[in-house]
Amino acid sequence: MVTDDLAPPPYRGQIQRVEGRSTKGGKRNGLPKIHELELEHVEGQRIAARGHQPPSGEGARSATGVCVIEPGQFPYCPICLREEVAADTMEHVPPKAFGGTVMANTCADCNNRLGSRTEAALQDWYDDAIQAHFTSDASPEPFGHDRILMLKTESGEVVMLMEKSSPGGPSPLDRLRDPNVQIHYKIPRPAEFKTGLLKSAYLAACLHFGGVVHTPSLMSARDELLRARDAKSRRAVRLGPIAEALKAHRTGVAASGPSLALLRSDHEGESTYLISLAGTILIEWPFPDLDPMLSPRMRAA
Repeated sequence: MVTDDLAPPPYRGQIQRVEGRSTKGGKRNGLPKIHELELEHVEGQRIAARGHQPPSGEGARSATGVCVIEPGQFPYCPICLREEVAADTMEHVPPKAFGGTVMANTCADCNNRLGSRTEAALQDWYDDAIQAHFTSDASPEPFGHDRILMLKTESGEVVMLMEKSSPGGPSPLDRLRDPNVQIHYKIPRPAEFKTGLLKSAYLAACLHFGGVVHTPSLMSARDELLRARDAKSRRAVRLGPIAEALKAHRTGVAASGPSLALLRSDHEGESTYLISLAGTILIEWPFPDLDPMLSPRMRAA
């Protein structure tokens, strides 16, 4: 049995600097919940950690802007295509937490129900967060549900920040020090967060082309979105092939520029087109049978 005398003392320190969505004035800056954190130990030691580290050196790629993707209004919901249902809800693309603004109109089902199935996991993926709950030898029922932010130091050490806990009961630190308590982690499910990214990419493509283009890849993406929207719960969302193949990159910088833009990255003689989500996330163009340079706007230019 571990007593209080033998248990290691908790790490105590003073926050010297913090940057992220939770900081003053940071609600709409598109950063993760905690982007960078610097602590000073009571003995003077400093620990600096941050969330996602964008690639550097040979792994880094540059991209140039092709065009801004402008907001638009559709005569019906561009996701479900139902003319009998009012497409009267304003859709942020990307979601507001990532720096997005209102870009299109969708119906309430495709806005709210699809969002409720995907956006929580998308936020966890973006924030480098995991969900945790605890069980004890005395009872198999889970308790103490927490959201834990995972930051890293330059040397690769992991700093775990308990963002919030269930009200009442012992603190997360006390639970971790109890040898009879087990902690169980859930990482963001790709089926949920990738489908959330696909929704933004799909709407960006529709806005870029001024309507819904009936190509096989875009219609397949639409089918995946509708299946996720109609799933009984978040856990019932399944990963479709378009979402699974999606390649998304977090830039590690605050929101900048337009909510949506088309970029091009040239590397070793090949060009890759990317959709910029407020400059915070880049999605490689996921519709191979739909050339983004052949949109009416690009032809007119």
